[in-house]
Amino acid sequence: MFKITKLNAWIEDKRILEDINLEVRPGEIVLIAGPNGSGKTTLARAILNDPKIRKEGKIILGEKDITNLPTHEISKYIYLAFQYPPDIEFLLTKDFLKEMGISDEIYSLIDYLSLPKDILDRGLLTGFSGGERKKFEILLSLLKDYNVYIFDEPDSGLDSESISKLSKILVDLKNKGKCIIVISHISRLFIDIKPDRVYIIERGRIKKVGGYELLKDVEKYEV
Repeated sequence: MFKITKLNAWIEDKRILEDINLEVRPGEIVLIAGPNGSGKTTLARAILNDPKIRKEGKIILGEKDITNLPTHEISKYIYLAFQYPPDIEFLLTKDFLKEMGISDEIYSLIDYLSLPKDILDRGLLTGFSGGERKKFEILLSLLKDYNVYIFDEPDSGLDSESISKLSKILVDLKNKGKCIIVISHISRLFIDIKPDRVYIIERGRIKKVGGYELLKDVEKYEV
């Protein structure tokens, strides 16, 4: 069980999140939706204990309180695919993966996700298109075993075939008993799969909690 209780968050003196309560059971896919600027990405950053965010409340994974653990410790249990990951031109992608101890399975994943063959010889995320960045973030999520997976706008920049593959990946993680959080204002990812629960965030507060039927409310946030 992954559970957030009465989470409040501030960036400098501005309150971004107020009294957030959320839970994800093993084998569940939870969708967090809302308009741009509502606090969705700040929530993901707060979970990973971003030092730029001041927070109060509890974040529990299983029986472990991870609220104030350092980010590098939390990242052993939780994978976060950022909406806008930075590029690092001086670090080759293949060297980055080598440091992670990645085996030859990387090549089959590159093929499956239809990433270009030369991607390993590029600087990390350097010169990647929007779709390639998203696919690479998805690829990284599959290279290690985590308890919780957080995908921030994972369908942004993806074509219909890639979205279908992403849906299959989410279902596979679900079947493995992982806790999955998808942050998105676009519901097309959930054409083939249904989220177990939907949270609608507006102005830093959870306004609605429900099931698949709330997707009709998500659609109004599409841009």
